[in-house]
Amino acid sequence: MKTLTLPRRIFIFAMMSLLSLPLFAQRINTLRPGWYTLGINAGLSYQQSDVAAQIRGGGLGITLAKNLNSRHGQLLEVDLRGRLMYSTSYGQDVDRNYLIDENTAVNGSNLWDYREFPSELEEPDGFIFNNHRTQMGELGLEAVFTLGRLRQRTGINLSVFGGIGIDWYRVKTDQGDESSNTNYAADYAALDTTATFTQRRSLLRNDILNGTYESLGDGFENSSNGKVTLMPNWE
Repeated sequence: MKTLTLPRRIFIFAMMSLLSLPLFAQRINTLRPGWYTLGINAGLSYQQSDVAAQIRGGGLGITLAKNLNSRHGQLLEVDLRGRLMYSTSYGQDVDRNYLIDENTAVNGSNLWDYREFPSELEEPDGFIFNNHRTQMGELGLEAVFTLGRLRQRTGINLSVFGGIGIDWYRVKTDQGDESSNTNYAADYAALDTTATFTQRRSLLRNDILNGTYESLGDGFENSSNGKVTLMPNWE
């Protein structure tokens, strides 16, 4: 499992916001400039990376904004908004990955060593099926630009926003059963590679993996509590 690059991290939060369902939003004292807006949003969260996405993650966010310049007939209104957000996304590949020598999650550096399979499995080279659970949190500040005249005349609230956030993220992978100290080598070797993508994914999720995500992803071996970075956002 590779460390997420900045564009991939941006994509996670962009998709979560685009697919979010607003649960609550209320303008307080909307007849006066300088009102506050409180919002809660929730929705689907997934990422596109080197591991095929699973559409089963989700996220939750809360925002608090203050209007800066509204007046009747104003063409463009500007709000300053703080955002707190958390999401979890998943990925699961169904093809064998033999490039594991430098992957600290499965090359023997930590819990699991897949470089060589037991001889009775008759697999000359070790391999894994990549998977991950990625957790992300963001504390951000952004400017919101709204077509105020359109909102006042039609009730349609059309906005764009952008800013910067402090992001925390951590990647873990499920490559064995820590309670019994066994990996999935025998099950991996027995998986029918001629089955369809859907069949292989179902077998991995339901019959082989235990869903604990016990191992830190490659690149996180010295960051067990996750990593922090600055990240821009725009929508």
